[in-house]
Amino acid sequence: MSGFRQAYCPPRMLGRAVATSMVVLHSTIPVGALLGGLLGEVLGLRPAMWVTTALFLPCAALLLIGPIRRRRDLPSAVSQGLS
Repeated sequence: MSGFRQAYCPPRMLGRAVATSMVVLHSTIPVGALLGGLLGEVLGLRPAMWVTTALFLPCAALLLIGPIRRRRDLPSAVSQGLS
């Protein structure tokens, strides 16, 4: 992921992109732990695991049918003046 980020972001924005990515990704860990614990407490462990598994299906479907799958023309280092 960092290689893509380095190729895609302009050099002057790379630090901000990395910091923003880390804040967003690392702040979701405790939120997910709390929601998972709450779901496990309310429904029980096995049903909570099934609910979590069922929530992954729409995420995968969005990636498969969305515009990201057809996106293949990523910027090259030459087009950004990085070479």
